Amino acid sequence: MAKKHEEIKYKVVKTIAVLAAKDYHRVNFTTKKAEPVIETKELRKVIWGDSEEVKMDLRVWYNVNGVETCGKGISFSQEEWDAFQFALVTMDAGAEATA
Repeated sequence: MAKKHEEIKYKVVKTIAVLAAKDYHRVNFTTKKAEPVIETKELRKVIWGDSEEVKMDLRVWYNVNGVETCGKGISFSQEEWDAFQFALVTMDAGAEATA
């Protein structure tokens, strides 16, 4: 028996930046009609599931007819985010990053 798709629970604490955005149409397989899609790649602070931990989140978000869903992405704990930022800064300086 196929597993029923469960809704992903999340709470957006803050949108930090919209890095990219595009609009297009896709066919709804149920209605067979084209519907508008707004797709954005965003850096946000998000709480996932029943956790209370705020994570930095870099992900694709889809808005179809006013309904937002998440796509593939990555979430960072505060410690991981600090290490990632350090890696970016040292990469720009031409040094090898080791946190």
